[in-house]
Formats: sequence, C-alpha cells, structure tokens
Amino acid sequence: MTAIEELAEIRTEVELELARAQLKQLRNDQQLRESGEVIGDRLGFLDDDARFEYRSRIFTGHESRLSDREDGKNEPIYENEVDLAEIRGDGRLLGQENPAGIGAQVALRNYTFGTGFEYDFSPKDKKDSALAEEVQTWNDEFDERLKWRFYEKEFHERSIQDGEPFLELEPIGGGRVDCLFREPDAITEPNDWRGMDDFTGQISTNWRFGIQTSLGRPHRPLSYFVDLTGDQTDWHWVPAARMVHGKRNVPANCKRGVSDFHPVSSELRRADKVLRNVGEGATVQSAIAFIREHAPGTTGSQVLSLGSGKTEFELNRTTPGGTSRTHRYQRYLPGTILDVRAGQVYKPGPMGTGAVFIDVGQAILRYVAVRWNMPEFIISSNAGNTNFASILVAETPFVKAIEAEQVWFIEFMAEAKWKMLAVAVMAGRFAQWGIQTLADLKTRIELEIKAPRVNIRNRLEETKIRDVLFQRGLVSKQTWSAKEELNYEHEQAMLKEDPPLPEQLNPSVLGKAGLAVGGGDKEFQPQGDEPGQNGRMPELGK
Repeated sequence: MTAIEELAEIRTEVELELARAQLKQLRNDQQLRESGEVIGDRLGFLDDDARFEYRSRIFTGHESRLSDREDGKNEPIYENEVDLAEIRGDGRLLGQENPAGIGAQVALRNYTFGTGFEYDFSPKDKKDSALAEEVQTWNDEFDERLKWRFYEKEFHERSIQDGEPFLELEPIGGGRVDCLFREPDAITEPNDWRGMDDFTGQISTNWRFGIQTSLGRPHRPLSYFVDLTGDQTDWHWVPAARMVHGKRNVPANCKRGVSDFHPVSSELRRADKVLRNVGEGATVQSAIAFIREHAPGTTGSQVLSLGSGKTEFELNRTTPGGTSRTHRYQRYLPGTILDVRAGQVYKPGPMGTGAVFIDVGQAILRYVAVRWNMPEFIISSNAGNTNFASILVAETPFVKAIEAEQVWFIEFMAEAKWKMLAVAVMAGRFAQWGIQTLADLKTRIELEIKAPRVNIRNRLEETKIRDVLFQRGLVSKQTWSAKEELNYEHEQAMLKEDPPLPEQLNPSVLGKAGLAVGGGDKEFQPQGDEPGQNGRMPELGK
C-alpha cells in the first residue's frame, strides 16, 4: 500500500468516526425532543452547580474558544439552526402571549417609531432640486402603495421577538418594488454548498445558517438561501442587494440575531407565574364569606355532615405504591361558608400575605426592565415610584436607550430605501438627469430620516435659545424654522399673503415671551433657570 493510499484510508476512517459522532448526537437530540417536552436545558450547565455563582467570573462553565464564533456561530448561545429555532419560539411566545412581554414590546415600538419615521430626500447642490423632487415623489408613491408604516411596525416586532427580520425587496417592473418578510426558519443552510457556489458563480464560500459569505468574513453577506417548502425541494436565491437583514444582540461575526427576550425569558415567566398564582388564590379566597368554628363537644361527623353531598366530582389517582386515592373537588361560589371541626382553629394560608408575592412579582419585573433601561411603570404598570416627567428628560438612561434604538432602525430603513432606489435607477426612472447607477444618485442626493422626539420638550425655552443664537449670527432663519418644525418657504409665502401687523412685532409683546428684536447682548441673556443664567453668554470664539 502506497503512502497516498494509506493517507486516503486514514482520512476515510476519520470521516467515518465523525459521522458516527454526529449520528449519536442527533439520536440524543431526538430522544430529548420525542416526548414534545424540554427535558434538558442546553445551558443548564451554567447554573446547575450550587458551589458557583450563576455565570460568575470565577466559573462560567464555558471557557471562551476561538471556534465559538466560527462560521457565524455564537456559542454558547447558539451553535446551529435548532438552537436558533428554540430561541425564536420562546421569544414569540413572550412577545405575543406574555402580558408584560407584550407591554414592553409595544412601549419600545411606540417610543422608537411613534407614528412613523419621516423620509426626506434633498439635493446636495441646488441645481439638482428637480431630481430630488422626483426621488421624493417616487418615495411618497412607494410609501402610499405599500403602507410603509405597517412595514416599520412589523420590522420592529420581528426584531424584538426573532432578533432578525429578513425583508426581501422584489422588483415588479417599472422601477417599482414589492416587499416581503421572509421567515427566519426559511433562511437555512443548503444541502449542496458546492452546487450553490456553482449557481452563484462563487468559489469556496460559506453557507452556514443560510447566508453565503466569503471564507473568514461572516459579517459580509453575499446572498441568502431561502427554503420555500422546508425540505429544499423548492428554494429561492436572494442576493444581498435585495435583502435587508436586521440582526440584533450579537457581535458582527455572528450570522444570525437573537431575540431581545432571550436573556429575560425565565424572569418574565416567573413574574407571570407569581401573579397568576396570587390571582388564583385570591379568586378562591374571595368566594369564602367566613369560616364557622363550632362549639366544643360537636363531633367531627356532625360537622362533616354539614358539607356532605357537596362534592361536585371525584378523581381517582394511582399512588406510587400501586394503591388508588380518591380526590374530591368542590366549587366555592360567592358567599361560601366553611365549617371546621370542633377544637380546630382556622389559619390563613400563605395567600393571607399575598401583598408580599405581589411585591416579589414587581421586583422581578423591575429586574426585567433593566434589559431595556426601561422605567418600572412601563413593564409593571406601577407608577407609584415614578415621576413621568423625570424619566423623559434628555439625559435619562431610557431616553438614551431609545435614541440609540432609533439610530439602529434608521440605518436599516435607509438601507432599504437605497436598495429600492437601486431598482428604480436600473429601470431608468432618473435617466433624464444622467443617473445610471445608485452611486451616481448618492453623489447628488442625500436622505435624511427623522425619528420622533423622545424626551419632553420645553418649546418656549428652546425658542429662546434659538433666538439668542440667531441674534448672534450662529443659525439661519431656515435652520431656526426647521428646528421649530416649520417649512420656511411655505411660511414665507403665507406671510406675503397675510403679513403680520406692526403691533405683533412690538418688542414689548415679544418681551413677555422672553424674546426680543434688535438691541444689545444684554437683552438676550437667559433669565431665571435657563441655560447660561447668572452671567453673560460666552463670547464667540471662546
């Protein structure tokens, strides 16, 4: 046997052993799931030893390895598509069934998107104003035709629950685009990597988790494999230029995102169980009007005879010893009176101190709220410890967190708009302005996406500050108008038709609002508790 033949034989034996190990693992996974119940917790090793803190610095149960994020994995959170499916399923239940989870998700969406983002296309040079108007017209037509506000809402919900929305952009002719959310379960690893490489014209790419990337570059998607039937008998290939993939809560080298609910799923269920059990106990106890203790000498049979015949149904259960035990059940209707044996005294159950359990439930929800830097009342509906005005000032953690979320979503909304515009460019929608490629359009047009304001506004104070900046020559009238959410050109046109009366510009009238027209610096000093009080405004250049 030659050395080459011997090497080939050894390679075959190694591959065979690997296949046997994979088969053994698949059988073990099947045994865990064949009953339809979760028998073992895949991450249980992180906290199943009482000697160590949960995921403490001393012992984590999973030392980091170079291979943890190889090929787009994110161990120990997820290693394969089965792990991702479990995390998504858990997130969907919490986002669609758990009241606290639903409330948190809706609050995050409302603060992040409000009534929707505003998309404004403007020219980088005034000579391209007509081009910018045409692009804006295209965008407005698109938003109206697809009801884009609903896509924003669903993009957010899928981001929170699944950790990764997949929005496919499908050209439908005439420079128009249709949008379709692809289910994360459909984005799956193809059976034939080499065949897909031949199909896409690429060489030696990585298709783990259904996302084609160059070797060693899992953060740069080339295309997506979409399994339409679940068995890959019918599939769909989508280039990266036609897909918007908003993965969350993972590093860049991980190919797939993780649900927002994943770190707090256990806590949300604990809080739900505590409140549910408190409610069940209170429901039963509230039906009992009072308990009657009988006089000494009354026999037990006499007392029990008072309740005889009240059993509504019986259930026979087999004990571990093989005998049968009968359980009798009775419904407690409103106003129920209970009798106890002579000499016995009624003692309230643990629900007698139900307020303690409610406090525990509230504490758990406060812990969950930390996940989103969220004030307590949003997730627990307990506003007793919260000053609403104080949580929405500019520098609070919640405002900062939502503003960061807005930036995250703006990035993906901008990506979607530009990729859609690329379809319109290819269809010749803007050819009369010499636009041949998307790059041509980007050099002449810019997109601004405006998110709703999160923090509470003191509009008068802001106007005073802008008045000072305008008088100092630091801002223009156009900028001031934009900050006041006014259309400068429109307002100027209206003022020509209906000019202000002289008395409306009287300094004494404006002075009552803290504003002034003309005069020296002294007239524009902030007053009271405004920024810059107790001193002059800083000189320019200092």
